[in-house]
Amino acid sequence: METGKRIEYYEKIYLFEVERREKLNARLNVPMAAIVALLGFISYLLNVNFLNTSVCLKSIFFLLIALSLISILLSCYHFKNCWSGLIDRFMPTTEEIEAYHVKLEENYKEYDGKDNLADQYFNQFLLESYSEYASYNSKNNDYRSTQLYKAVRSITFALSFSFLAALCFKISAILT
Repeated sequence: METGKRIEYYEKIYLFEVERREKLNARLNVPMAAIVALLGFISYLLNVNFLNTSVCLKSIFFLLIALSLISILLSCYHFKNCWSGLIDRFMPTTEEIEAYHVKLEENYKEYDGKDNLADQYFNQFLLESYSEYASYNSKNNDYRSTQLYKAVRSITFALSFSFLAALCFKISAILT
């Protein structure tokens, strides 16, 4: 593949990974809202009066609440891993890139084929930079995606446990 086309291809991949990062960050709003809602729901359930309920039903209720809280803590851990802790690498500024190009032209002005040499090394710099930064950011985004998936999965378990605890609440209301 021609160098110019490779640079263009790697540039697209790099820009895709930068955009992917932004999309992942935008997707964090729903899990955050779900965590807050679940905590509110659990606090409501914990304010229920279970004085006239059997010990077995109370035990099941509190076990389900504990499992739900553990799942929420696990989802918070994965949420934190998705949201922070990873630093992406970005291309140098256009000013820095242009300064490097000028430096290459100055270094090779004494050589035969100076324009070709400067352009060759400049294209190599662009190719390596896009390749390196896109690969690094891709690995970060893959990790973020995995952590987001695990956070959503933990929230799903917490929601299931909370729902079952609410059923215990309803059963105790029917029995009393």
